[in-house]
Amino acid sequence: MMFKWIFNCQEINRMISVGMDTELPLMQRMLIRLHLMMCRSCTQVRAQLISLNAYGRFLGSDEAALDNLLPLAPESRRRMKTRLRQARAEMPESVADI
Repeated sequence: MMFKWIFNCQEINRMISVGMDTELPLMQRMLIRLHLMMCRSCTQVRAQLISLNAYGRFLGSDEAALDNLLPLAPESRRRMKTRLRQARAEMPESVADI
């Protein structure tokens, strides 16, 4: 079976997303890095996925701890904190207590 050497942006973004939950094979990680060196759009998508993943993990955490976690623009940080507060308020109590 031939290994695929060229991936489009949609495939790269899918691999980035999967790679946040599981370890990808070395060759895939290298191809993602190579693509990211050439593609500003995918680099931005990766940064957004990393931010969302980190904020999701810390959904129940102290918001002050989040400030030091990610280098976000103040306006982006404010919007995310507002949305997290709204999500917490909308959660059923059984989920919010986890």
